[in-house]
Amino acid sequence: AISIRHQEEVLGYIWVVERDKSLTAEDMYLLKLAAQSARIELLKLYRQKKKREESYQDFFWQLLTGRYPKHAEVIDKLDDFHIKPSLHSAVIIFRFIDDIDMQTEQSMIYLISTSQKIHMTFYATMGNDFILLASPPSTQANETDLSEFVQFVINQMYVRFEIDHIISGS
Repeated sequence: AISIRHQEEVLGYIWVVERDKSLTAEDMYLLKLAAQSARIELLKLYRQKKKREESYQDFFWQLLTGRYPKHAEVIDKLDDFHIKPSLHSAVIIFRFIDDIDMQTEQSMIYLISTSQKIHMTFYATMGNDFILLASPPSTQANETDLSEFVQFVINQMYVRFEIDHIISGS
């Protein structure tokens, strides 16, 4: 496997399976050329994704700070992002002891996304706070489900990533 990187971040990989013979020096050279070509395309996708995430986070901050006082404005902006508004939503804050680094942020996103206990509409980090706008996967969800989700995240951050002392509110 050859990793395709931009600075310190891995953008993707090219995997090659050796079957009947090992790769020659020329094969490795061609593989490295392919990785350079793929890097250009993956970098374009990476920048588009980052720009989209920044737009989402800007909107989320504006939403949290009252920039959109009218319901219709919020609905229009969600429509611009191709996001269907949920009837039930919650703002959840996870406060860590230390500022949130990239690895902790990615761990939170992974854990929340794979749990399927809620739908993460937006998230943002600020200092040691991970702020999340979420909706339940079903219309039958209630406050108990939200509390259980929050406790699940806190427990799993400790079990999987050895991160503890997280305070939460919603």
